[in-house]
Amino acid sequence: MKPVGIVRMENRVAYRLDCADTIVVARKDRKGNVQLEETALSERDAIRRVQQIADLGIETLICGAVSGFVFRMFQHHGIQVIGGVIGDAEDVLHHYVSGNLRAGTVLHTPAQKRSGAFCSTRQTCKRKRMRNHDSRKGERNGKG
Repeated sequence: MKPVGIVRMENRVAYRLDCADTIVVARKDRKGNVQLEETALSERDAIRRVQQIADLGIETLICGAVSGFVFRMFQHHGIQVIGGVIGDAEDVLHHYVSGNLRAGTVLHTPAQKRSGAFCSTRQTCKRKRMRNHDSRKGERNGKG
């Protein structure tokens, strides 16, 4: 696994890169175990923040929203960006390691996560809620 960084705000993926206060860097050691290292993001200027992240040796960055300018800066440094990700940072890392993380992935909150499912867009979640709501309505009316 290449070194991957997840920008965080508290224990969730930061919804915007410039709002992140820490970054968790995951690397595999020689035995194949994933080692986590947390670093404070002290730089507020976009150019300096990108440089700070690049200096950590990250090859893939997982984040929420990122501007086009900053996205191109990461590309210039050879860092792949998986943006638009929402959810608990630990769950996001688990999905990344298992190969199930794509840009725009929305992991459900713990209360909704009981099924273990995730969806790739908010629209998908909305459709699932509507189907579940419609099926429950039919049960209340004696149908089904």
